[in-house]
Amino acid sequence: MSERALSPALPWPGPRAWRMAAMLPVSDIRAEIACVVALVPILLLVALWNGFPITFFDTGAYVLQGLAFKFIPERAASYSLFLRFMDIRESLWLAAAAQSLLSAFVIVQFARAQRPGLPSWQVVALGFGLVFLTGAGWYIGQIEPDCFTPLAAIALYLLTFKLRELGSARAAAVAVIGAFAVSAHPSNLGMAAGLAFSIAVAAIIASRFRGTTVPEIAVKWPLAAFTGGVGIVLACNFALTGQVFLSRSGPVFFTARLIQDGVVKRVLDDDCATAHFRLCAYRDSLPPTADDWLWADDSSFNKLGRFKGMEAESQQLVRESLTHYPLQVVTRSLWNGLDQFAMFRTGDGVGPQRREQNWLFAGFLRSQQIEYLRARQEAGGFPLLAINVVHVGLATLALAILAFAAWHAFRRRDWRALALPAFVLLALACNAFVCGAISGPHDRYQGRMIWIAPLTVALLPRDELRKILKARQAAAR
Repeated sequence: MSERALSPALPWPGPRAWRMAAMLPVSDIRAEIACVVALVPILLLVALWNGFPITFFDTGAYVLQGLAFKFIPERAASYSLFLRFMDIRESLWLAAAAQSLLSAFVIVQFARAQRPGLPSWQVVALGFGLVFLTGAGWYIGQIEPDCFTPLAAIALYLLTFKLRELGSARAAAVAVIGAFAVSAHPSNLGMAAGLAFSIAVAAIIASRFRGTTVPEIAVKWPLAAFTGGVGIVLACNFALTGQVFLSRSGPVFFTARLIQDGVVKRVLDDDCATAHFRLCAYRDSLPPTADDWLWADDSSFNKLGRFKGMEAESQQLVRESLTHYPLQVVTRSLWNGLDQFAMFRTGDGVGPQRREQNWLFAGFLRSQQIEYLRARQEAGGFPLLAINVVHVGLATLALAILAFAAWHAFRRRDWRALALPAFVLLALACNAFVCGAISGPHDRYQGRMIWIAPLTVALLPRDELRKILKARQAAAR
């Protein structure tokens, strides 16, 4: 007899066992682990469809900073060192897989805290929905820190309102992920600062009221995640430069936005007769947009030394702009923030990158160059118009539902029900204002974040959804 015939048959779960496993609630530790494991490849489906992790214009700079250990002012050091730690010389898939794992863990913790009785199969189905109906997969599978922005927001929400549901071990894990997410992009620091301030204010207000509709608000954990993120930024910048600082590019980006809004031109017209701005020599040929100023090959920004050369002068231009034209600066910032809130198309800037990335693969990632060149992104791109019909439409609907849910809870004075939709809308608003005010509106900045709106709607408690539906029907009558 063959060895196979002599060996005992391995037990294999039948259909009934699979059905029972699929119905396990996400609060069950077995289902929780299974959901995280299942979501990792699901959240990478867009990158797998592409045939390679998606790249962006900034990808090369992040990789260069991490692998060459060379500080680049306009790129977050923490994300570059994350790429270095992920051993991306071997494969960029390692970084994409790590991003997917962290995202899967946070999404499952969000589902577990909000809907502990949710069957595991529905959590997996939710993952498929995020990939096919929102832009989540486009950012999670991209070698860019954008996927960490929504993770920072979700982590701060969980640590503020769902500490009891998380428990100490999960809370610690969420806090660590949240701290790194805060550090992964400069705009994340601004968004998290706005949320941390709002959490502190909400806690003070809540402490003056007592009642079953007032939620428990934890302050120490979210503030620890935020300050941890600040600490990571300082530590990573010190590791690369030997100096302690938060950012050397913020004033430069803000100046670029003020050039686009026409404020810098007015400052130069006022001051060039007496001031010694090097930019005075180019005041009559300033470009129309911030992107042209920062990234065009023929920009005078290059002649003036780019980020390092313009750091000190940009700081002075920002001070002069705020001193002489505060109303224009503030109103344009608010308007840009409003514009940014409504701009969230998937795929902004995602196209063939051969011109921008050839040096990267030829010099640092040579073993991956053929795989990169064969990717769908390089071969012909993506049907983004059709994709955005779905993504933008669903996101807009989700925003409307969240706004109605928040208003309905506010009218009922049900502060527990108000907490989730209000926090998500506030996080989206903070992200939009920080990005719109500092860099100017781009679909990418809000697109990386907007998928938490449909996710939140999907995780609203069923009784809350019934109340919203009844209220909407009553209003329609």
